[in-house]
Amino acid sequence: MDIGRNSNVKHFLLGSTNDTLRKLNEELTSRYPGIEIVGQLSPPFRDQSPSELAAQDKFISDSEAQIVWVGLGTPKQDFEVLRLANRLPVVAVAVGAAFDFVAGTKKEAPVWIRKIGFEWLFRLLSEPRRLWRRYLFGNFEFLRATLRNGRSS
Repeated sequence: MDIGRNSNVKHFLLGSTNDTLRKLNEELTSRYPGIEIVGQLSPPFRDQSPSELAAQDKFISDSEAQIVWVGLGTPKQDFEVLRLANRLPVVAVAVGAAFDFVAGTKKEAPVWIRKIGFEWLFRLLSEPRRLWRRYLFGNFEFLRATLRNGRSS
């Protein structure tokens, strides 16, 4: 964000809630005076119809954004970044929970926990109902794929 100010990079924020986006916008413009946030959108927390996606794409395109920051949660944001990059002339970046951390709507793990690689555990303990499946099944699948690919190398 800071580096983009020198080049007048235009940013678009996609994801989270309207309240989080408002707080995020306020925090970013406070930290980086002159930053160009040309749009923001909180899509519904469900799969969107083709017409809704087309309207979203038009909204982003009309904003003339160059970078779309996507905070929709994994794996939804990963699919959306790929979709956007294939449909629009933008750089799309998945940012996970960064919107919430910067906006101050969720507490980030202390630095020492991040340094030892246990931010995932901090987040799991902070939001067990939401994250237990992701970490139990997602991590197992990741390890399985890593071991499978490691043997074939």
